[in-house]
Amino acid sequence: MALIAVAGGAAFAELERGQTTTNGIYWAITTMTTVGYGDPQPTTTATKLLAVAVMLVGIGFVAVLTGSFAQRFLASDIAEEEQEVSEIEAVNREILAELRELRARLDALESR
Repeated sequence: MALIAVAGGAAFAELERGQTTTNGIYWAITTMTTVGYGDPQPTTTATKLLAVAVMLVGIGFVAVLTGSFAQRFLASDIAEEEQEVSEIEAVNREILAELRELRARLDALESR
């Protein structure tokens, strides 16, 4: 993220004449965090495309970070659920085997 902020800010400053690298980095950080205070703004097509790329990276980073935190909190619950499902499936297999055996016995009795 820091690399994107610095590189994006430097590219912004280079493409938008009159902007300093510091302003460019400030712009990149506010764009990545979707704060977007409005100072400075991209005016050229190249900087608008750069803005889109910086926004997507920022949003993607937040999504990955949120998913990572959620996975940490839910990992034990997921493991418990998987264990319960596994146990239920084992019981279901046993019940199905018993039903098949009963069906075979019933068919044998009916055929007599």
